[in-house]
Amino acid sequence: AYQEQKDADKAIDFADMLYLVARAIIEENPRARALQGSYAHVQIDEGQDINPARLAIADWLGKGADSLVVVGDLRQSVYGFTGARPDLFKGRLDRGATLLTLPINYRSTGAVVDAGNKIADGRDWNLGGACKPAATAPAGEKVRAWKTETSQSEAAQVAGEIKARVDGGLPIADAKGRANYACLVRTNAQGAELEAGLVARGLPVRVLGSHGGLWSTSIGRDILAYLRAAEGIAHDDLTRVANKPLRYLKRATVEDAVRWAKRTGESVVGKLRAQGDRAAYRLAQDLDRLADYTWAERTDEVAEILIADLEEKAIESAERAASPDEDKRATIEALADVAREIGSVRAIEEQIEALKKIKDTDPAVEISTIHRAKGAEWTVVFTCGLGAEILPHKKAEDIEEERRLFYVATTRAKSVAILSQGAEEPSEFLVPFFEPEPEDDGGEPVVVRDAEQSVPARVNAEAAQ
Repeated sequence: AYQEQKDADKAIDFADMLYLVARAIIEENPRARALQGSYAHVQIDEGQDINPARLAIADWLGKGADSLVVVGDLRQSVYGFTGARPDLFKGRLDRGATLLTLPINYRSTGAVVDAGNKIADGRDWNLGGACKPAATAPAGEKVRAWKTETSQSEAAQVAGEIKARVDGGLPIADAKGRANYACLVRTNAQGAELEAGLVARGLPVRVLGSHGGLWSTSIGRDILAYLRAAEGIAHDDLTRVANKPLRYLKRATVEDAVRWAKRTGESVVGKLRAQGDRAAYRLAQDLDRLADYTWAERTDEVAEILIADLEEKAIESAERAASPDEDKRATIEALADVAREIGSVRAIEEQIEALKKIKDTDPAVEISTIHRAKGAEWTVVFTCGLGAEILPHKKAEDIEEERRLFYVATTRAKSVAILSQGAEEPSEFLVPFFEPEPEDDGGEPVVVRDAEQSVPARVNAEAAQ
């Protein structure tokens, strides 16, 4: 359906751009032939992300050049959804290319480098072998793993650790304004609960890729649109819920009702009911029903409405999908849980306002998905929610790519890497990082700490400097 719409609009996207160039090369289009001899030396960066189309372009340019250099780290090959595969990079060696390794890690302490080596050791994608820390790198704190009882206690533990380190001399940001602390998650749903927990504990937070946090994303705005309308608040975002699969309500009809309510101060629900439009009347009934619920019931019902929209959209899709996007569903449920805990529309709006005040240059704890974090670095990195069905993700087909994603998360740290299991059973990747309990304790080999116990007595002096 997406491709048909692009064809109708005579539009192309980035994947099409790569495909069209690759096709021109394969067909030896005159323009492609003219490109081939244009460069004496060709270097391809981020070679681990190369897919067949990009590879065709690289090889074509390289044939007419004196040298072709492909730079990449297969340990960070995590974009399989774009068609990238480690064997495409390794195929250069099978065709006689020379492998030059860069084994020195100039970013991280010895402990973080060792942790990365533990993850990658013995894997066929670990082309360069073990990394080594720079000669001047400190040994650093040992990479730790911890467990918490709930996602809320996970946020509390992270917040406690950060505050203790700030008190110990490592500020939220360095002298150049770069964040010292990051929290990495596998899915946006995990980010929602972590974001709310850190903001509630007074920490400045910036969600990478979403100014204003997850409440400013499409799903967050949809939830808030229903919650506002149920309280009689006329807000432009109510138009977002108009043309949903379960509604098919004209956007203009909702816009008219919102404008009228803002002008008169009357209820937007009353105007919707008076529109004489059957779909508008159904929406008014839903909003009236929500208004009669308790806050907890209301958040649950809004989540059910949006999930039903997802399911209906899946049924109507060209692929006739059997179930909706599970990550979107999880994000809806997570944000609804957060809304229930926050307790009111006004409190949610205060959280959004607090997040929007954080500019890109302001000191803040940064929250990011692991994929978005590739290539970034922070002094202290918490990788959160490392449950058995999250990493490797329960729907993942390539477990080795999931292992590489774990490698990326762990090695974003310059000085301190902390791995948090969350409330679920631990990921198989995480287990080797747990320290065994004392033998006479008779417990499982899992370290359980609260926020106070988990903070080291000594903050890494090099990191603070």
